[in-house]
Amino acid sequence: MDPAQSDRAVLFDFVAQWMDDRRRQIRHPLSHYLARFPEQEELVASEFARLSRETPLLGEPDARRAGAGVPADRYERLQEIARGGMGRILLVRDRTMNRRLAMKVARGSSRAARERLVEEGRVTGELDHPGVVPVHDAGVDEAGQPFFTMRFVEGLDLREIIVKVHERRNAWTRARALEVLLKVCDTVAFAHSRGVVHRDLKAANIRVGSYGEVYVLDWGLAKAPKSQDHEGSGSPALVPDSASSGLTRDGDVIGTPCTMSPEQAAGSPGAIGPRSDVYSVGAMLYELLCGRMPYVERGEQVPASDVVARVLAGPPAALHRLDAELPGELVAICEKAMARDPSDRYADMREMAADLRAYLESRVVQAYRTGASARIAKWVARNRWLSVAILAAVVIAISASAAIVTLQRRSQRRLQLVADRGNPKTLLERFDEIRPDGPGQVAAMEAWLAEARDLESRRDAYARELKSLQARARPYDANAPKEAEARREHAHKIEVFERLIRIYRSEEERMKREGGLSEEDLTLDEVRARIKSLGERLAELSSTSPGRLTWEFEDANDQFRHDALAEFLPALAALSDRSSGESLVTRMQTRLDAAREIESATLLQPARLWDLAIASIRNVSECPLYHGLSIRPQLGLIPIHRDPGSGLWEFLHWESGSAPAVGANGSIVPGIEMGIVLVLLPGGKFRYGAQREDPEQPNYDPQAEPAEWSTRLQRPTTIRATLAPFFISKYEMTQAQWRRVAGDNPSEWTAKTASAHVHSELHPVERVDWNTAMRTVAQVGLALPTEAQWEYAARGGTTTPWWTGSERESLRGAVNLADRSARAGFAAPSDSDDWSDLDDGFAAHAPVGSFRGNPFGLHDVCGNVAEWCRDRGDTSYNNAIDVYVDTFERWALDEGVRVLRGGCCSSRASACRSSARAFSGATRAAPDTGLRPSRELDP
Repeated sequence: MDPAQSDRAVLFDFVAQWMDDRRRQIRHPLSHYLARFPEQEELVASEFARLSRETPLLGEPDARRAGAGVPADRYERLQEIARGGMGRILLVRDRTMNRRLAMKVARGSSRAARERLVEEGRVTGELDHPGVVPVHDAGVDEAGQPFFTMRFVEGLDLREIIVKVHERRNAWTRARALEVLLKVCDTVAFAHSRGVVHRDLKAANIRVGSYGEVYVLDWGLAKAPKSQDHEGSGSPALVPDSASSGLTRDGDVIGTPCTMSPEQAAGSPGAIGPRSDVYSVGAMLYELLCGRMPYVERGEQVPASDVVARVLAGPPAALHRLDAELPGELVAICEKAMARDPSDRYADMREMAADLRAYLESRVVQAYRTGASARIAKWVARNRWLSVAILAAVVIAISASAAIVTLQRRSQRRLQLVADRGNPKTLLERFDEIRPDGPGQVAAMEAWLAEARDLESRRDAYARELKSLQARARPYDANAPKEAEARREHAHKIEVFERLIRIYRSEEERMKREGGLSEEDLTLDEVRARIKSLGERLAELSSTSPGRLTWEFEDANDQFRHDALAEFLPALAALSDRSSGESLVTRMQTRLDAAREIESATLLQPARLWDLAIASIRNVSECPLYHGLSIRPQLGLIPIHRDPGSGLWEFLHWESGSAPAVGANGSIVPGIEMGIVLVLLPGGKFRYGAQREDPEQPNYDPQAEPAEWSTRLQRPTTIRATLAPFFISKYEMTQAQWRRVAGDNPSEWTAKTASAHVHSELHPVERVDWNTAMRTVAQVGLALPTEAQWEYAARGGTTTPWWTGSERESLRGAVNLADRSARAGFAAPSDSDDWSDLDDGFAAHAPVGSFRGNPFGLHDVCGNVAEWCRDRGDTSYNNAIDVYVDTFERWALDEGVRVLRGGCCSSRASACRSSARAFSGATRAAPDTGLRPSRELDP
């Protein structure tokens, strides 16, 4: 063991004994402790002197004298960053070493809590492994409370990563998350080799640092050699743990219910061992695979005792029922790890790690399938061309006969088709996972394109073979059982679409007469869009009804090849389909070209521009809003200039278009070829939301609604937030920018469709749902802003209802909303404001930048199109179960709700207020809904 680690272990043992003696009002001399720690006399003597000097007997008048101890002088407590059932994590600054550290202190002053903290520090300090955060220091503070300090790890926890995997955000893929889980297995395996069982493994306790380092945190419930167990018997009391995203036992804690093993749930301490940790890692794999924790539905609020009852009652919902397309190998690994009987689980964590590693390396997973045939199949999958060559060589060596050669060719063709059959679907899944965020992605893009083009090279031959096979199929019989069943299913689908169209048309007529929304809370435009989409799908189904639907063959090999080709060719066509714009192959080639150039184009060539921008931003007298902010060059961005109006720096997002033109007054002139222009906002402390109680307080708004304030203080109030600096688009994303990034233009009001009104691709993109917006901007390294970021940007430093002021009249010349032109056209609702003399000249949305910008230089934060925000969940500010540091992104229990901000061209002025919020489902796509991309500042 590292000597420093050994010293810390002794230190924790000494402090624990010293504290226990002090609580019992016992003063042992130094010789007493030196006798107990014979090989650490110098360390114990030094700590004994410090503790005796700094902390008197508990209960003495000066026991809490402020500033008496060295810890209070050495560590500056900055803020609380986490809280669990047993302890709190504080961010502190070590004044001696001038660095930030994480300090853990007990939650509560009970003897059990203190002893548990000391034990956790001892265990953590003894585990000298890259996957365990190293302990730097330990001691007792001026109030007599034990503490220990550790490296402060910035990054994401595994729970956040799992969400990103399922939303395909920031290049987090399932395979990449599995690599994290593999490192967790290695770390826990090391702990097991030292006799330590974690007993509280869960996604919230896994931290991934900014450079890929993976740490297993919170060893507070760990069971270690020579440690005193504190479990009780029976079923201990349970309380929620907000830091776990699940539920936690308090007092005699033995785990987190959603991820605890059945033997833990049964309150059987003697049965808990390494295989209990194996179960918990399996539960994390379960959450990664299906996007929800075992035993708890998404958004479900369940008492801890009920979760424990579910664990004791039986296994969680089967993974294959939640998602039939999950890889069988991963399902098998998860089911083996989460076996009810510990003897049926992996023998140890290394066995589970071996299976995960085998899956990632395309080798045989022992939990799924074993034997020679399985190993051969995996080898063939990894070495497709080599296997074909070996097969050919072996067959030719056996015999030169024509019959054997024919068999060899058939086997080769079958192997080829088996290998090809699932590849188009795999390529489609990988397309969204590969981003051009630098040279590191070039190899992945080149591999994707090589596979896609390799498949395309065989498409014509496969198409000819399919046609040839169908020519020798059994004679067509419309009354054959399979054909008759297929035709019944086909007819039923047509009937369903026809019925839906009739329902929506009836709803359309009612809404035209009565106004309002449909029963599904859809607008009239959305209902018409549903009718159009259903009609297109109905036409597609109807066009195939006269033809033959099934094909049957006498020869089993012919049947196999026909069915495989019938599945393969349509999937392959999706890679080359150009019906909605550029094909995926063309778009990936564009991404590859960008990835090859991005470093040179955005870091090397504009190096001088970056030097100027960085120096300007850091210069407080030149850019006072940034308060001396120090940044580094940002991959993918190019400095444009410091906006003369706002004083903020603006940057070109290189991949989305060309540099914009700059007018004579120094302001940007929007153009169709212009890329996304990002404004660097300084962030800092601010209030968002609104209140209507006190006109003298910030964000007073007499029109504020309950969804715009918090009631955590038992009265309507605004929300305090501290935001890290971030980028946000100066304009709403245009149709041209979307087309260049996504390859299509989904907007309803375009130059082609809006013939009665002048439109161009400089208008904002719309009819984009939240899911598509999130996925598309992530492909080019961007994101949607959080609500806090959006409102901070929209207010531009103001606290009035609109950034223009407190009166509706102040909006003139700054907003496109429901006015005279809209009422005369088609965008205004019947209940719009009676603002008869307002006319912005646009019946629908306007080209971006048509109206004056706010103090931050952002345009159209009021009106034009409503803008999606990243947050998900409940409509109330009070119901967030998690809020992220730096971005203030909110998570609530109802994951189906998404937020729109800023109002639109068919909105009242009141709906365009800075604090106004609208809510919709993640799949809503309407002609008044767009987006304004954002990006975090790379550290």
